[in-house]
Amino acid sequence: MVSIMFLQILVLTASAVDGIYVPDASTDNTDLNLIASKCPKNCNCSHQLMTAHCHFNYGENNDRDFSAWHVTSLKIHGDSSTWIFATSKLSVREVLYRDMLEKDEKNFRQSLAGLTHLEISYVPISQISDTDFGDLKKLVSLSLTNDNISYVAPHAFENLLHLEDLNLDSNQIQKLSDNVFKKLENLQNLQLRGNMLNVIKGKVFEGLPNLKSLDLRNNQIEYLDTFVHSLNSLNTLDVRGNEISYVSENTVEKLLQFGQVFLSKNPFWCSCSLKEFIRAYQFKSSSMEDSLTCLAPEELAHVKFEDLNLDSLPCHGANVTSLVRSSSTLYQQSLVLDCQVSGDLPLALYWITPWGENFTNTRSKLTFPDDFEAMKSEESISALNLLVTSKVYVSKNGSLHIEKYRGYFAGDFTCVGVNLNGQSNQTLYVTIEHKLPMIHITSLFVGAFSGGSMFVLAIIIGMVRLFVNKCLHSDTCNCCCCHCDDVEIYEYDEKVKIEDLDMEIEVKTNESDCSPDFSEYDPSLPPPDPPVNSPQLRLSPDKCTTPDNEENSDQTKVCIKSTLKIRNIKDAGSMKIQSIKETSSNAASKVKKNVASGMVQVKYGVQSIKEFCGTSDMGPGTISMVSISTDVDTKEQVQMVRSHTFV
Repeated sequence: MVSIMFLQILVLTASAVDGIYVPDASTDNTDLNLIASKCPKNCNCSHQLMTAHCHFNYGENNDRDFSAWHVTSLKIHGDSSTWIFATSKLSVREVLYRDMLEKDEKNFRQSLAGLTHLEISYVPISQISDTDFGDLKKLVSLSLTNDNISYVAPHAFENLLHLEDLNLDSNQIQKLSDNVFKKLENLQNLQLRGNMLNVIKGKVFEGLPNLKSLDLRNNQIEYLDTFVHSLNSLNTLDVRGNEISYVSENTVEKLLQFGQVFLSKNPFWCSCSLKEFIRAYQFKSSSMEDSLTCLAPEELAHVKFEDLNLDSLPCHGANVTSLVRSSSTLYQQSLVLDCQVSGDLPLALYWITPWGENFTNTRSKLTFPDDFEAMKSEESISALNLLVTSKVYVSKNGSLHIEKYRGYFAGDFTCVGVNLNGQSNQTLYVTIEHKLPMIHITSLFVGAFSGGSMFVLAIIIGMVRLFVNKCLHSDTCNCCCCHCDDVEIYEYDEKVKIEDLDMEIEVKTNESDCSPDFSEYDPSLPPPDPPVNSPQLRLSPDKCTTPDNEENSDQTKVCIKSTLKIRNIKDAGSMKIQSIKETSSNAASKVKKNVASGMVQVKYGVQSIKEFCGTSDMGPGTISMVSISTDVDTKEQVQMVRSHTFV
């Protein structure tokens, strides 16, 4: 007993220290194993309920060990100065369980099972998915502001049956799916301020029987008619700072059922079409407490609603302008038909096409839903025989676009402008322009130019090839083929004659000089064969004629020493052989035969002289040499006779 009392005193003393769990009086003795649990950092803890209210900074390593605690309120804030430049795109679930291991995530998810308040701001969240709040079914308040959210999944909030406050301010939401809030039966306050909402359809807010306040400030909403009729329990509607220019009579009646309506900073067009709304503001302004002014027409700009005279409001019907009477386009080219409509708001337009269908844009459908709902906004029309698909649609500014225009679309197009004060229309006829004659003429010019260019180019190429071939097969040096300074040119005659051999004849009277040299002569050897192209013309010494001149009785031995300069022949032959290698073997054969013939003739002449000089008792006489040269190609023979007389 004493030990138990001492233990209770110890517990009571330690209860003043943060993080000590104090059991209630009904706790058994066996459950008095005290566990010292420290309150997590950045949290406020309730020791009796073991609950925690935590505030984390996104991006920091926060202590998330909540094993002994139940988190009921969680705030995660990022850096407001840098969040908009963040490149990462996260979901709510990824932010909650950021950088956590699987085991830690499981424990943390159990700690968040009782979460009732969640606030995340200035964190780069790109979307709200269907599974983000599957473990947070007890949420009562959810705030996701300044997070760059651009998409909300159709079933994102269907598990939040206890949700009462939803704040999605200052994001990038452009569109909300039908019935996205359908199961939030306990939702009372919905804030969508500072987004990019343009058109809100009626089914978006269906299934909200307890919604009391709806904040749609600073969006791009143009029409109230599309959604206010589904807000049956709403008390406060705030649509300040939007693009509302017109309020229909049915919508005025619905607005008067709300407790407070805020409509300032909208571009109201004060005409007779807005008369009922201005009247409701003037006679029952208690629900419309803010001050409303006109933006247009020009004569009523900046005039307050309470100062307007309902009987003098301007009324201008729709008027179609800026439409040409006729037009044409090429086959399968894109066609754009512009139509401008002026007049009092609300304005709408539609197109009547030659094939019997009417086209309009989404804005016109929202302006007059009953009249324009059955019209088409776009359509793809296929031509199976041509395998061509054309797209027809009306843009936001009212222009009719036809991609790949063809004969099926040719005809009258009528643009119709409509407002509450009347309508007008204009028609234009569109045909297909044929460019075949012009294309034919152009093709002729192009073909003639191309053919002439190729002809001139062929002539140039032929001349170049002819010039190159002449250079390569020329026997002489051309400056286009080689450098003349680097080549030694030898001129020679193809027909080598004895007269061209530059023969030197010396007559010597010195007996010692004329004595025959028998060292190399062998009488047993037969005389050399004469050349094939020269007959046997060697003259016997007995038949030599005796000269008439007898003044010198002494017999003089005459030695005719013949020195032939064969270098010219050799050089000419070498040059010719080099030319033969570069040209053809036929020319080489001719040169070889001519050179060989000349060499044999010279050899025969020299041998004849040596034989004659070997006769010691020879008297005066005459030596005649005959040479016959035959052209290999023409078979022409040239006979040359040369005589030398000695005494």
